[in-house]
Amino acid sequence: MQKVSKMKESALLLTTLTILVLGAASAQAAVDAAATETFKQLDADGDGYVSAAEAAKAEITSEALVAADRDQDGKLNLEEFASTSTGAKETMHR
Repeated sequence: MQKVSKMKESALLLTTLTILVLGAASAQAAVDAAATETFKQLDADGDGYVSAAEAAKAEITSEALVAADRDQDGKLNLEEFASTSTGAKETMHR
């Protein structure tokens, strides 16, 4: 009887962990989708980048732009935008 109880506990734990993992993956997908949508809105000219001028219009500081600009080309691509706290903050406010 105790063996069955341990099996039920294990199954419940596994189910709970599975739900948490799926929930986290779903939440990350939602954040990614929101960051992509925000990026598209900020990319006013549709060239695939958020320029310094576009960032300024969105009240993203030049310091934040420089910090996020990993390839130092003076603009943010989607990957750079989404991986920054700037992207996350913009996403949260939209």
